[in-house]
Amino acid sequence: MNYLAERDQYNTEILTRDEYRKFGLYMTEHYPTVGHVVEKLDDTFMVRLDDTSLTFWEEILTAIRD
Repeated sequence: MNYLAERDQYNTEILTRDEYRKFGLYMTEHYPTVGHVVEKLDDTFMVRLDDTSLTFWEEILTAIRD
């Protein structure tokens, strides 16, 4: 796997509608300057963060999935 594909894989998560709503609130409060791209799938959202680390996604997912 090349670097760009691997980076995209690690910077991307599929979120439910509720998780995406919580994600928006969390990012606005904690990381308003971190960019992200959202693609609406059927009933879910594919969210790709701009250059970030895995631990950052883990922090976000822990906050929005609890």
